[in-house]
Amino acid sequence: MNMRRWLTFVMTAVVMLATAPIEIRAETLACPSLNTAEQVGTCPSLRELRIMFRSTCGAAGNPNAPKPGMCDSFEDFQSHKNTVMWEAGDAGFMGYLPCTLPTEKIRTAQATELNLASSRRITKTACDYQGDLTLTLRRRGACALPSGASKGRLDCAGDPAACMVECE
Repeated sequence: MNMRRWLTFVMTAVVMLATAPIEIRAETLACPSLNTAEQVGTCPSLRELRIMFRSTCGAAGNPNAPKPGMCDSFEDFQSHKNTVMWEAGDAGFMGYLPCTLPTEKIRTAQATELNLASSRRITKTACDYQGDLTLTLRRRGACALPSGASKGRLDCAGDPAACMVECE
C-alpha cells in the first residue's frame, strides 16, 4: 500500500470514529451484601501495631503528631488501625473493617445508608452498614441517587435492597 492510500485510510478511519455516536449506558449499582464479602489481607499483629504507633505518633499524647486524637493512647490508635481490607460485590466495593469484629457479624450486617460524593470526575459511593462498617466504590463518571433522596444521602435502613445509585 503506498503512502497516499495509507493516509487516506487513516484519515477516513479517524473521521468515522470522531463522528460515530457514543452510547452511554446507565448502570445501576447496589450496596453489596456482606455475606459474600472477602477479607483481602491479614490483620496486623500487636507488634506491627506498636511499630506503627511509634512511627506515626512517636509517643502517647504527642501534641505534634499528625492526628493527635488518634495518638492520645496506644488503645485509641489500635481502635483506629487494627483493621483489614475487605472486598464485596462485582463492582469493586472495598473498605477497611475492624479486626476485632467477628466475621459472622460482618457477614450479617445490613446496608443502612448510601452516600454519594463527587470530586472532579471521580464519584465516591459509600455504603454504610450496621455496626459502623463502610465499603466504598470510587469510579469515573457521574452517579445520581433515585428521586426523593436527600442531597448526596439515601437512607435505606428499612430496606437494604433500596441502597442503589444510577451511574453513567
